[in-house]
Order: sequence, then structure tokens, then C-alpha cells
Amino acid sequence: IEVDKRGTDTWSDVAVAMLARLKDEGTMVITTKRNTYILDLKDWSAHEYAPNPLVEFGLVQYKPLVLPVIYKIVKQSPAEKYGLLTGDRIVSIEGIEVGDWEDFIKQIKLYPKKKVKLQIQREEEKIDLEITTGWKFGRGWKKIGFLGVNIDPQKTIWPEGMMKVHKYSPLTAVKVAMQQMDLFFGLNGIIFAKMLFGKISFGIFGGPLSTFIASGQALNQGFSMFLGFLAMISLSIAMVNFLPVPGLDGGQIIMILYEGITRRSLSMRVQILMFRLGVAVFVLLVLRTTANDIMRI
Repeated sequence: IEVDKRGTDTWSDVAVAMLARLKDEGTMVITTKRNTYILDLKDWSAHEYAPNPLVEFGLVQYKPLVLPVIYKIVKQSPAEKYGLLTGDRIVSIEGIEVGDWEDFIKQIKLYPKKKVKLQIQREEEKIDLEITTGWKFGRGWKKIGFLGVNIDPQKTIWPEGMMKVHKYSPLTAVKVAMQQMDLFFGLNGIIFAKMLFGKISFGIFGGPLSTFIASGQALNQGFSMFLGFLAMISLSIAMVNFLPVPGLDGGQIIMILYEGITRRSLSMRVQILMFRLGVAVFVLLVLRTTANDIMRI
């Protein structure tokens, strides 16, 4: 319900509230429907390049049971080639029983472009197949196996009280968007402050490769999710643009303030040197964030 008295309606809210306390000392108060917990932050560590505050703190998100029943088959996929049909239930892969859809995904990823023994249940009959999987790039550009099958999203049933539907009028949506922007800038401000004081490594910042991968993942989750990702990127660029670095708008504002206070402008030579400094900082930033991406991969 709350993390340090901050309301948490979604897992994103929980992650933001916990990230704000990353590498802090003292305790964190987590309130649930059943109890209030006071947790020591002393031994809470974070991955240098890809921190996940929920997992690293020891929290596992609840996920509903989704049976591994095929709802849709992708055209020209291994599933279509080897005769899988909609309605087939995947029983096992290489003799290992498949309990739910997530279990199936985890197992099939282990076999990129390999022959695997697959057992399916078709109505009352169990059928053994030997098929060659396909492959694609997964997280970190590692090859993962796939069959080309999907589930029926309507069959994912959440317990009552675990799903909320939010609908806003245009005016209300603007207000909520402003609140989300405020939350975004506040979180990034906290991260910048923690980085300056050495509590968080500069390795958490992503570069061009991370942006490319994240955009693909957002697009796969739907067009509205992709639009949200574009909005987040736009806010990130705006925030960086207002940093007091020569060549950026933030640096230009500092120069204007200086001229307004001193009543004299900087010489052209100084302005050129500052601009070159800004370009150098920008190039170093791109190189470092790209190195972060490579280390993350």
C-alpha cells in the first residue's frame, strides 16, 4: 500500500519509491494490507549497470497462472512447419514438464535453432514431436529459441482487486500527465543526486544501444506503450538539455544570467572555448553511456 508513506497503486510506484531509497542508510517502512514492516537498508546492494530494486530487495511480483495452451500460431514459424495447432497444450520440453506459459517461455528460450522433443496434448491424445526451433535475439543480444506461438490474452485471469482500470477525460488526463512528469523529474533528480554523492554508479545510465533495445521492447507491447516510451525519451532529452553545460540550453541560460548580472558579454574567444568544452563533454558522455551498454550486454 505504501513505501515510506508514499502511496503505491502499481508496481511502478513501488519501484520508484524504493529506488529513491537505494544506497541510503537507516530503515524503510513498507505497509501492506496485512502488516507494516520496518526493513534495514544496510545490506541492500544494486547491480552496477542494471539495477532492479524490487528483485535485489527480495520482492517477487505475483503473476497469474496461464496454462500453456496455444491460441495463435505465427505464419512461417517452426510451430506452423511442424504441425502444431491452436488448442494444443504443451506438456513437456525435452522431458521437463511445463507447468504454465511462463515456464514454457523459459524452457524454449534455452534451445535456439536446436532439435527438441516436445510433448503436446491434443484433445484427449498426447503426441510426441521432434521439432527444430527458430531463434532470435533476446536480452543482451543473446540468441534464444522460439516456436512462434501465442496465448489468448483474454484467458489471463487476475484475482479480484489486483487489476484496476483507469479512464480519464481529456482535462483529467492532462492533470495526470503533469503528475507523471513531476514524478519522472523527481526520480531523475534523486538519481543524479545519488550519483554525485557516489551512492549510485554512473553505469546505470543507458546509451544509444539501450535506447534502441528499449524502443523495440516498448513497440512489441503495443502502440500506446510505444507512445509512452517516446514521451519518456522526450522528457529525458529535455532534462539533459537544461543541464548547465556549454552548448546546451542550460549552458546558454547560465551565460545569459552572467551577462545580466555583470552587464557585459563574454568575449567570442571564451564563448568558442566554452562551446568546445560542451561538445567534448557531450562526446565523452555518449562514449561512456555506450560503454555502459556494452558492459550491460
